[in-house]
Amino acid sequence: MRRFSFVVGRKEGLHARPAAVITQEAERFQSRILIRCGSRKLNGKSLMGLLALKAACGETLEVCIEGPDEEKAEQGMRQILAAQLGEQA
Repeated sequence: MRRFSFVVGRKEGLHARPAAVITQEAERFQSRILIRCGSRKLNGKSLMGLLALKAACGETLEVCIEGPDEEKAEQGMRQILAAQLGEQA
């Protein structure tokens, strides 16, 4: 099992466009990917689930990955979260 935290840096927070890109990346992997924000913990492969997190700028996402390709899944998820929700230049 792999776990990591990510702080949402975009002022818009997690909304439909980045959520769609993040779920597409998560779906590439066989591993189970769960994302928690506060008390809400949902499937990272579900667009509606990610939108339900309502993660705002400055909030921390906790990502938990478990499965046969968890190392690659962690790398992919770290990259896509940074690209979609990292601090804007």
